Amino acid sequence: HNFLSNYVTGFPKESDMKITSGSIKLKVAEGSKDTVLLKNLYLSCDPYMQKRMSKLDTSLFYSFCPGGEFAEGMLIVWNLIILVMPSVTAYAGLYEICSPKKGEYVYVSAASGAVGQLVGQFAKLAGCHVVGSAGSKEKVDLLKNKFGFDDAFNYKEEPDLDVALKRCFPQGIEIYFQNVGGKIFS
Repeated sequence: HNFLSNYVTGFPKESDMKITSGSIKLKVAEGSKDTVLLKNLYLSCDPYMQKRMSKLDTSLFYSFCPGGEFAEGMLIVWNLIILVMPSVTAYAGLYEICSPKKGEYVYVSAASGAVGQLVGQFAKLAGCHVVGSAGSKEKVDLLKNKFGFDDAFNYKEEPDLDVALKRCFPQGIEIYFQNVGGKIFS
């Protein structure tokens, strides 16, 4: 269980939350049809969630209340967000806009994020050669070793992004799935 102790200002701190643990049995109710049982292994703090942990006067989203449990109440909503928003964005962006073809070379920026990791996996399923960029060694390892990207690089460690892209794509990039702005977008 994860409890919000204080409204978050700036970056969340450990002291903003109280975490307790316990165990529950996971099983689908007998006689259930068309039921999916989901088990969260990780819960990240996306900007959307961080905003909800702040005190909001007016917003499209309501604030979580300090002292209230937010992880359990958000579990169903969070699973739907993961299943719907990133996957629909990744799927529609890649298949409806980019139309990948087997053998094409795909570059995904912010590749370890919710949308980027799905784009890379969808592109691999389409038979593409996929390279992603991320902002840490751990994220690069995740892309190559868990999400099946052909290659990945840490853009923060690259002194020249053009050189990094030419190294990964000597033949050129056919599809660029852009998830970020700034220097990488340029």
